[in-house]
Amino acid sequence: MLVEGPAELFLIPALVKASLGIDLEREGISVVSIYGVHFKAYSKLFRAGCLPKKCAIVADADLTPSDAADNGEEPPEKPELSELEGPFVKVFLGATTFEREITSPANFDFLEKTATELGAPRVAAALNAASFAELLDDQTEAQKAVALISLKDTVLSTAKRFGKARFAQIAARKVASGCELPAYITDALTWLRSP
Repeated sequence: MLVEGPAELFLIPALVKASLGIDLEREGISVVSIYGVHFKAYSKLFRAGCLPKKCAIVADADLTPSDAADNGEEPPEKPELSELEGPFVKVFLGATTFEREITSPANFDFLEKTATELGAPRVAAALNAASFAELLDDQTEAQKAVALISLKDTVLSTAKRFGKARFAQIAARKVASGCELPAYITDALTWLRSP
C-alpha cells in the first residue's frame, strides 16, 4: 500500500488492527510512504516481468500536500492517478485529507486523547464525544454537518501545528477497538486481500 506521508504510515496499520482485527504485517501487506504524490515512478514497478504483486495507491483526492501552502512552497503538479491503474495497481482516493477523513464520531476518543497528550486542551475538549453530541442536540442536519466539518478542520490544523508525523505516532498509540477506518482505506485493503 503506497501512501503519501508519515501520518498514513504510522496510523493506518493501527486503525486497521483496531477496527478490523487485521495485522497488516501478518497479512504480508506493507504500508510504504513515498513522502509526496509522485506515485507514477513507484507504480511502474508493479507489473508482469518486474514485481507482479498488487499495489494499492492510497491518496488524498486533492493530491496537494495540505502543508505546501503553509511552507510557502509551490504545490507540485497534480498527477492523474487513474492513468497508473492496471492489473497490479489500483488507486483509492479519500474525499479530503487523511486527517479530515479519520475525524468521525467513532474516532473522537483516540483523537481526544491524542490532543490531550500533545497539549491542546481546547481541541481535546472539542473532540469529547459527549460534549460534541450535546452541542448537536438542537441543531439541524445542515448545522450538524457544518460542526463536523469545522471539527475536521480543527484536527487537521492540530496535526499540522504539532507535526503530522508526531500527531500520527501519538494517535497510533491511542487507537482502541471500536474505531472507524475511512471507506477508501477499507476498499484498498479488501482489494489487496482478494485473490
